[in-house]
Amino acid sequence: MYLSSLSFGVKDILEGRIKLQEVDAIVSGTKFSGPEEAIENYSRVYWAKAPKECADICRQIWPKVLQPRAIFGDEHCPYCSCEANGIFGYDTLEEFEKACSVMPYNVITELKEGGYIS
Repeated sequence: MYLSSLSFGVKDILEGRIKLQEVDAIVSGTKFSGPEEAIENYSRVYWAKAPKECADICRQIWPKVLQPRAIFGDEHCPYCSCEANGIFGYDTLEEFEKACSVMPYNVITELKEGGYIS
């Protein structure tokens, strides 16, 4: 599964909607230097009900987090999040790429061409 939101993806894992091992990648609109910055920014807002548990999940999932804005520049934000069955994500990379095809920059195509995701 390919998630399109770090904040909601971590919550979905915490709440049991998604298993951590099912996540292939999170393509996020964030531009954090690392998991600690994400935790600092999200613990009081998105993850306020379970900040310690969400912080642990964030640290575990961080190697799978891709941030196109950090890689390619701010204009390359994946504004192609969709909520299906209560989850911000896609079952396949092809579905995610198709959803992003209407955007000025298809960040999934760019990540594939750059060797960041396959």
